[in-house]
Amino acid sequence: MKIRNPYLMRFGAWVSALIIKTLFRTVKVRCHNDLPETDPRNPECDRFYLHCLWHESIVMPVGICTIKNMAGLVSRHQDGGILALTMKRFHIRAIRGSSSKGGTRALKELLTATESWHITITPDGPRGPRRAVKEGIIYLASQSGNPIVCWAFASNNAWVVRGSWTDLVVPKPFSTVEAFVAPPVVVPPGLDRAGIETYRQRVQQVMEQLDEKVARATNAAPVAPQLRRAA
Repeated sequence: MKIRNPYLMRFGAWVSALIIKTLFRTVKVRCHNDLPETDPRNPECDRFYLHCLWHESIVMPVGICTIKNMAGLVSRHQDGGILALTMKRFHIRAIRGSSSKGGTRALKELLTATESWHITITPDGPRGPRRAVKEGIIYLASQSGNPIVCWAFASNNAWVVRGSWTDLVVPKPFSTVEAFVAPPVVVPPGLDRAGIETYRQRVQQVMEQLDEKVARATNAAPVAPQLRRAA
């Protein structure tokens, strides 16, 4: 059921934020990052990055993000409305747009935001295919000069909310969330289509390597390649 009433959407966002905040007071988070200066929560992080993570794990970074200079790309579809309002309660700026709706305007806003904000992008959203990197984050990195930092999250005990093209993974109370972070991928400026595809494949490879690490850390089976790209 689609929620269109703005008051119900605000109430839904308030409830969602309350649940996430309460839940993450009980969740243990272990972050594996050889370069902690790329973590936006670290005071020594002295530049802005494009943070790349899968759509299914979006609850986990929202739950652990405590900074005020983070922005995220959110679909302009109806389902993105509550997510944007929920992000606002965590002081995360929502930039609305997708490849099918509001994309040009969102790209301009994203490029401006990269000058003073960290940007989080789920490169397989908002409609999939699942765990398949699209070109948008590569183009943004090439235009802005901001490196891409890839993240992977998993919980050793989680609810899985089934969706039409991907799932939503929500850690259960008192579970442990494992976060693995890769070294930044620096994308050269002014790439042509072939160059963008080359770096898209590189980021895809990095994300899949992180998927294998979190799967081993949580004793979960990694997602098979054919399922990553299934619509």
